Amino acid sequence: MAKYKQYNQKLNELFADRTHWLRTAVKKIQGRPPEFPKSKIDRAIIQLQDLASAILIRKIFKKECDELDVQKNRWYAKKNKGCNREEKKKNFNSWLKNNITSQNYVYVFWADKADNKNRSEYVGRTMAGGKRPQDYFKHHWFNRVTRINIYSTPQGSQTPKLECLFIHKSNPRENKNKASKPQYSKSCPICDTRDKIQKEIKSIFNLR
Repeated sequence: MAKYKQYNQKLNELFADRTHWLRTAVKKIQGRPPEFPKSKIDRAIIQLQDLASAILIRKIFKKECDELDVQKNRWYAKKNKGCNREEKKKNFNSWLKNNITSQNYVYVFWADKADNKNRSEYVGRTMAGGKRPQDYFKHHWFNRVTRINIYSTPQGSQTPKLECLFIHKSNPRENKNKASKPQYSKSCPICDTRDKIQKEIKSIFNLR
């Protein structure tokens, strides 16, 4: 509810600034009129998108996982304490072979924080034997990883959407780009809403 109030407040502030000249046309208002450059609208769009994402992910995530029949498995890097990266990769490969039968899944690298909470390091996906989690064992941030969660689904076309939802939900530290979307894959409902917010605000304020 708090984020929804922030969302409404940001919208109200945006429209109040934009319509300031309409209000002063009929009644003088003390103070300097607000500036309304394009950069201000662009910042407001990002803020509205982020608030909308935080509000909607709570409602959408579990529903989507249930509908996609998502199965969760965990591999614990802590159990491989003292092993070098190649040994960990070998152990992970064995675990993956014995526990994951689907070729379509999302993987999330998790690390422990000082406050005993978890932090998502990276979210990725593999489809039909494509890029796999062990390809990331070579990265510097892998030293922080304490477990890898695998979320598999029998529906290959839904895997990119599932990856995108996990990125929205866990806000991984090492994902630099948005999840790619193959042409045949299903769209992410959070991304769809973010796109609609951007188009609507730009349409209202006549921005091209």
